[in-house]
Amino acid sequence: MSHGTLATQGCPCGYLGHPRRGCPCTAAQKRHYLARLSGPLVDRFDLFVDVPAPEPGAMLGDPRDEGSADVRARVVRAREVLGRNVRRTASAPVRARLAQAMADWSLSGRGVARTLAVAHSIAALEGREQPAAEHVDEALSFRRGLLELRVR
Repeated sequence: MSHGTLATQGCPCGYLGHPRRGCPCTAAQKRHYLARLSGPLVDRFDLFVDVPAPEPGAMLGDPRDEGSADVRARVVRAREVLGRNVRRTASAPVRARLAQAMADWSLSGRGVARTLAVAHSIAALEGREQPAAEHVDEALSFRRGLLELRVR
């Protein structure tokens, strides 16, 4: 199955969280704006990521610590790990954390499956064969409505 990408502003004006421009939108306007996306549609997206506007000069400054070649090598290793785990399994602590998420946040069956898939990807990027409960927490932090859990 092909997965798509969706991009949207956080509010009607587009300046929510901008470091130099203030957002004049009310809380009600923001809720109404984001409510245009239906729950079933939103449930089909695995990751919700806030991308802040870059600071002046950030795009032209020194490169990050991890270069493109390093990132590529890590992704290749992660794909190898994921390829070995054709049957995605989950340990008892991982299953317990997912069950808790279902109870606490009414996470759907689809949401649980997608969260587990993201947790497997996070673990693989760390070179681990199986996800741990902390990988589930990080995966949950990318779900819409659960952003307050964001792992930094």
